[in-house]
Amino acid sequence: MSAGQLLRHLDWMATGRVKVVSLLDLVDTDDDVDSIALTFDDGLTNFGEVAAPLLVERGLPAIVFISPAHVGTSNTWDDANRPTIPRLSLLSWDEIRALSQQGFEFGGHGNTHIALSGLSESVLESEVAECSKRITAEVGRKPRAFAYPYGKFDEQAIAAVAELFDTACTTQLRPVASNDSRHALPRLDMYYFKDVSIKDMWGTRAFAPYVRLRAAGRALRSSLGRKL
Repeated sequence: MSAGQLLRHLDWMATGRVKVVSLLDLVDTDDDVDSIALTFDDGLTNFGEVAAPLLVERGLPAIVFISPAHVGTSNTWDDANRPTIPRLSLLSWDEIRALSQQGFEFGGHGNTHIALSGLSESVLESEVAECSKRITAEVGRKPRAFAYPYGKFDEQAIAAVAELFDTACTTQLRPVASNDSRHALPRLDMYYFKDVSIKDMWGTRAFAPYVRLRAAGRALRSSLGRKL
């Protein structure tokens, strides 16, 4: 998403048409309350350079999910997919601490950003516990929310994350409902709204079918990819 596309969405959110709340507050919000929470994965440098100032200007809260082992480096965990994913720099701990002082929340994204499904108990525990421990030590505040790297998780991963985090996000593409597990929350990926105005669709009959169509298309692409 470009800076211009992000600005267009944030300007709409700042109008008060929807209530922008923290992720933890969203979990406890009734379904009939029109509200959203803003999440950013990976802790890219451009969050601090582009997104953070726009959010601060509009008084909008957000949470950034980070992988401590990669802080201050780049998103090299995606080297296997490098032809389709640009190499981007990541926030340093000093930048993270400064953003935390501005009111932004930082959550866990696994210690090294590996997929958490199918891991041995010891590796899974290390990925989750070391992530929480390092963020707490560096930021001075225990992270309360988690996002599964690549959206990959299983029952063991959910149990491990639930031991240390109050809530966790997946990449399942749909709005949050009150009966969703606190440790397997879906999200709306803004990639699917970069060329479509969410403000013109929000609350209309077209919104739910559009999201379902995009979710089905993504699931199909993922399935074909596994078969190739």
